[in-house]
Amino acid sequence: MEKKRSIFPSIFFVLIMLAGAGLVWWGISNSQPEPAPEPEVFFDATDIDTNTGHTPEEAVLAAQQQLADVDSGVAVPDLDLVSPMITTGHTNGWLDLPDPPHSTFYDQTADIGSPEGASVIASHVDYGHGENAPFSALHMIDKGTPVVVKSQGEFVVYQTQAIDLYERQGLPSEIFRLDGEATAFFVTCSGEVIGENSDQPFYENNLVVEAEMLGVATISGDSVSIDLPPDTV
Repeated sequence: MEKKRSIFPSIFFVLIMLAGAGLVWWGISNSQPEPAPEPEVFFDATDIDTNTGHTPEEAVLAAQQQLADVDSGVAVPDLDLVSPMITTGHTNGWLDLPDPPHSTFYDQTADIGSPEGASVIASHVDYGHGENAPFSALHMIDKGTPVVVKSQGEFVVYQTQAIDLYERQGLPSEIFRLDGEATAFFVTCSGEVIGENSDQPFYENNLVVEAEMLGVATISGDSVSIDLPPDTV
């Protein structure tokens, strides 16, 4: 796929606002927000894989069923995480986050399945009334867990490499690169609630899961092969 033109400043401005956007739903609720889940275990690319659940091929077959009724979506079968996905941009510096359980692919980052660059997929952590949304499960993810993203009829397979927390205005530039290794970053809110007695409370952190792309799945019955796009071989 063709690489997008770099628009780094606007991307960076939009995504640092995500933690603030995560509490939009509390504006229509009479109850006070609770802290959002934090990672149970932190890991990075230097750690060994700890996933003992689905293999990437098994995850594809599970995701095929879980996402059968949507054109695009994210599935982490090990976590029972299923989120229909739409594509959005931003409005006045705020990422256009859809209502849960939907997630969004941010259209100014690398295309899903692109042979290079980083794709950003984000979602609210909750529904705003004490009920967790699908992306809240990310705090339980293990190193090496397969993540399947359905996009334009293809199942693109990723494998988790790192999880971390960042201050709401401190996301690293690595998330917004448009070249280099094909990677996806899955972003939601985490941590304590700041300004819970105000009209616009927000979560203090962004939770970010980094996952390297294993390839695009080809499915034939119960048989799955996962191959990188030709440009990455």
